[in-house]
Amino acid sequence: MLNTEERVSAVKLRVEKIEKEKRQRRMGMLSLGSVAFGLVFLVGLSFLMPSIMSAFSKLETGNLSYVASMFSQSEILGYVLISFLAFALGVSLTILAYKLNQRAKAEQESGDD
Repeated sequence: MLNTEERVSAVKLRVEKIEKEKRQRRMGMLSLGSVAFGLVFLVGLSFLMPSIMSAFSKLETGNLSYVASMFSQSEILGYVLISFLAFALGVSLTILAYKLNQRAKAEQESGDD
């Protein structure tokens, strides 16, 4: 049988666990939304880039025919691929930095005990 103090501490632990799960769920949704927004933004920008670059080429600033020339038939595919690769690199580096930060915090906490 549990006394009152043990029940109160059990309830507090349960409340802390529920709050932690809510925070994790909220942060997961925020991360997913950020990734989706960034990807949509870059793909949209990729579709706009050929028209923007053609406007620059009309200003006689130089020969811009080599820009995003990975695909000789379609400039849009080049911009989409380049933006996707840049996005993937940014996400990868962000995740790496976050994991290293978490590891450093865990090592610091274990060293304090």
